[in-house]
Amino acid sequence: MDRIELRPPPVLDRADGGGALLSALPVLGSLGSIGLVATMAGGPRQYAGIALFVAAAVLIAVAQVERQRRQRSRSIDAARRDYLAHLADVRTRLRAAGDGQRAAALARHPPPAALAALVEGGAWRPGGGRQVRYGAADLPLERAPTCPEIGARADPFCAAAVRRLVTAFETWPALPATVDLRGTRVLTAPAGLARALVCSAALTPDVAIGVLAATEAASRWEWVKWLPHSAGRVDDGVGPRRLVVGTAEVLSALAPEGRHLLLVADGVPPPAPGPAMTVIAVAGRFTVDGRTVPGVADDCPTEVAEAFGRRLAGRAPALAGQPDWSPRPPGDRLTVVIGTSDTGADVRLDLKEAALGGHGPHGAVIGATGSGKSELLRAMVLRLALSHPPAELNLVLIDFKGGAAFDGLTGLPHVSALITNLADELDLLGRTAEALTSELTRRQELIRAADGDRGGLPTLLVVVDEFAELLAARPDLDELFVTIGRLGRGLGIHLLVACQRLDEGRWRGLESHLSYRIGLRTFTAEESRAVLGVVDAYELPASPGLGYLRTDPRTLVRFRAPYVGTVLRQPPDPHRVLPFTAAPVQGPPPRPVPVVDACVAVMQGRGSAHRIWLPPLDVPATLGDLLPEVAVDPVRGFGVPRATVPLGEIDRPSRQRRDLLEVDLTAGHVAIVGTTGSGRSTLLRTAVAGLAVTRTPQEVAVHLLDLGGALAPLAGLPHVTARAGPDEPELAARMVRELRRGHRRPTLLVVDDWAALRCHLPDVEEDVALLAAHGRASGVHLLVTTGRWTDLRAAVRDLFDTRLELRLADPLDSEVDRRLAAAVPRDRPGRGIVDGAHFLAAVPRLDTSTDARPEARPAARSSQRRAETSADAVLTDLVEAVRRHWPGPTQPRLRALPATVRLGELPAAAGVRLGICEGDHAVLTLPPSGHLVVLGDDGSGRTSLLRTIVHEVVRAHPADRIVFLDPRATLAGRLPDRSIHVTGDPTAALAVVAEQLTGMLTGMLTEGPAARQAPATSTWVLADDVDLAPATAWQPILPVLARSADVGLRLVVSRRVGGAGRAFYEPLLATLRELGSPGVILSGSAEEGPLVTGVPARPADPGRARWARSHHEPTVFQAAYLDP
Repeated sequence: MDRIELRPPPVLDRADGGGALLSALPVLGSLGSIGLVATMAGGPRQYAGIALFVAAAVLIAVAQVERQRRQRSRSIDAARRDYLAHLADVRTRLRAAGDGQRAAALARHPPPAALAALVEGGAWRPGGGRQVRYGAADLPLERAPTCPEIGARADPFCAAAVRRLVTAFETWPALPATVDLRGTRVLTAPAGLARALVCSAALTPDVAIGVLAATEAASRWEWVKWLPHSAGRVDDGVGPRRLVVGTAEVLSALAPEGRHLLLVADGVPPPAPGPAMTVIAVAGRFTVDGRTVPGVADDCPTEVAEAFGRRLAGRAPALAGQPDWSPRPPGDRLTVVIGTSDTGADVRLDLKEAALGGHGPHGAVIGATGSGKSELLRAMVLRLALSHPPAELNLVLIDFKGGAAFDGLTGLPHVSALITNLADELDLLGRTAEALTSELTRRQELIRAADGDRGGLPTLLVVVDEFAELLAARPDLDELFVTIGRLGRGLGIHLLVACQRLDEGRWRGLESHLSYRIGLRTFTAEESRAVLGVVDAYELPASPGLGYLRTDPRTLVRFRAPYVGTVLRQPPDPHRVLPFTAAPVQGPPPRPVPVVDACVAVMQGRGSAHRIWLPPLDVPATLGDLLPEVAVDPVRGFGVPRATVPLGEIDRPSRQRRDLLEVDLTAGHVAIVGTTGSGRSTLLRTAVAGLAVTRTPQEVAVHLLDLGGALAPLAGLPHVTARAGPDEPELAARMVRELRRGHRRPTLLVVDDWAALRCHLPDVEEDVALLAAHGRASGVHLLVTTGRWTDLRAAVRDLFDTRLELRLADPLDSEVDRRLAAAVPRDRPGRGIVDGAHFLAAVPRLDTSTDARPEARPAARSSQRRAETSADAVLTDLVEAVRRHWPGPTQPRLRALPATVRLGELPAAAGVRLGICEGDHAVLTLPPSGHLVVLGDDGSGRTSLLRTIVHEVVRAHPADRIVFLDPRATLAGRLPDRSIHVTGDPTAALAVVAEQLTGMLTGMLTEGPAARQAPATSTWVLADDVDLAPATAWQPILPVLARSADVGLRLVVSRRVGGAGRAFYEPLLATLRELGSPGVILSGSAEEGPLVTGVPARPADPGRARWARSHHEPTVFQAAYLDP
């Protein structure tokens, strides 16, 4: 690290008195002129003036000299201030450098008390080389400044300041002090420091640790058994023998070869140290090879040492042939041994670019079947992983055919992506390209944000096996790999491609970027010449692993690749519980474990790579996966408060992540569109179930229009007011009418299968469309499903804020993205697109089972039915949990009107009772004045309603006169005796009534205002089938209708719905319409159009009617029935 540079102190200008005199010389010269004038003076005044001139000249000269002195003083002060500010800045930088040096040193050589916590927290990384910490001392500052050259004319004040600064920052206090095991033979140390030295040495992977202790001292070193570094080369019942022994002979038999041994001798004379051994003799004073060293020594109690050893057990870098992630020189970075030469020397491949002295960054491996190509790739990947931590090296492993090249490497923490078996799923090739492209973009953005510094960005090695076949399947991917070849060096991406044959036509763009070539045995001499420039690879014997490395035109090295398919010895399986002691333990022989599996197991859990590959959306998440915090709350019940409902996962491979698909169902309308079998109903059930566990019944009400039949298990939710199935049209209409009245809290109307709604319930569909347009103002929101977007009218379709599109029968119908819609797989229910990305819907269950997709690929209709039954049972359990734990009141259920209401069952009420209204089941009565129009086809209950009115008039107004006009005599003998029953032509009866009423009206007009009072009794004229009577029959009574309140006339007329649209242009009904008379509309055809107050008729059950009044919404009621 470069030292911090110091500027030399400023040089002072030499004091120059002549300069001041020179500046005053013109003034002094003027004295001569004054003297000449004085010789010619002739009087006292002239002498006085001359004296004044002389005094002024002297004063000006003195002022000039003083100004020069002050200017020099200010110049010196400014130079000193500038230099002292420079020293202050340097001092700040030196302190930061010192703190950084201490932090870096502590990271490499932490104190003993911090070791256990570092290993437990996963913050420990192997390092330190063979430098072992013994304490803390004042050590040289790496960036300590050198004293600048101080000239003879330098400002002494600044020179003294810079000397003090250099002296103060020559060293930095409390830096970890270390000793190098490689150059040290014997250390003497107290027991506490000896333990600290052993723990510090345990941070170094390639050091073996042994203890040679007398019998009475052996217990003090029992904790060393936990250190993997104490493993010997001989096994016992619990693994490798621990190097805690009592004699040098036993130690010699157990000590591993090829590694530096740190031996603690406690109470036993140590053997003579050698080049590969350092001895720590337990004594009272710390020395290094007989010399004392500066600093404060560490102390490590036995308890601290044992805690560190226990945590390190199984986590530390393994020793022989296992991870060595200690810091290495820059030249060794990304260097891997790919085999041995004919002389037995290691053949190394340096993946770094040529500018850093390497052979890379990109290369190729060519080898025929059986040449050992896959084994070479495995060995290279494994050795790179063993020598580089995930923070320095990430791996992308791609095997087009899904062969054995990367078997067992999935668990490596370095793996950012492992993609295999692409030949069977070619659609994943596009996903692979998207993942690699996104990583290129991500690295470019990170480097740009860091002003071109790649910093801690790990190197990414992309290894592609069967590369030629991959390009044959997707030739367009050639551009991607050429881009990696062109940009990879600057982005830290290295490419290694491998294949069996060399197709020069497909490699033409990439070939110029390949810096090294590895040729194993080839099929033809031409392939060998194309790869290596010679035919030697073709002439190799049929022995796997033999090959040539070409790193430049002049270098060709033959090698034999390693074989990593061997096995290691591991404890037997099944495991037996044996005591783990430092002494030998008897037990069964070890079991063989593949080298790859053993190495991967050691590295697992020690860091992780940045993931650039997300597996395709195959298995859906559950609500339990998306809402893991669901719990029972004494106030809110079963669930978790959230403003949005999670519905699934959005796949964003270009951003290397998956986002939560969440929707606020109470903030707008949501449409789910998908063909049969696309998972449409499952997504709808997930949405409603998710709403139930994120909102309480006090926060939202739910209405279910279940025309698809999938929402039955959800009817038991406390949030649900009603569920109308496909066979309940009246309840569906009742539900929508209730919603149109508005609600105090947010309300969700769920419509499953809009197409069925439009086909079977067109009137309800019209009302729902009005809710979509105007319901938000009253808090009503829609959640609908349908099979096609065209099922929704354009005006309605535009009202949906959120559009979730599952698989469509024709992707061209997509309203989201036609290209993405074509890519939705047919055999993945729940897969769809939203906002330009694919998503997979969650399933409505709260477990976290990985197999939560029973309908994904049903084998047979019976198995699908069983799966659906199971899904219904799981959903029912969820509904039951929500219902059981909800402590408050549930949403009030919609009360359906009964099919029949008997007049005698009606509650008492003043006036003429007609029936009970829907909703609160209140009694509907006639207004105290005015007329009534009753419309209904045959069988609708029209005549029965008139008979009910007659009996109610008799009950409520016994003094009133009743005239019943019955052209067809349908009620002969079934009316009260007090009523006048007129059958046949009503002309004469109407004429009599009109004459009486006209006389009453004339009398009132002639007698004056005092006589204009409402009569005490009324005359009721009830006419059934008015369409059968001639229009002229009503002429006499028409003039009285406008003054009916004055004469007590109450007219009730009824007719069939058929032809009623034209009948309202006839005199009688036209007059009643002009008077705003209310009406009762029973069952009839909607083809007649608007009738009373613009309300049309519609088919209905007998007695089911709508009460129509001006400026009011129609009220549905069930007409009371009077038994014969």
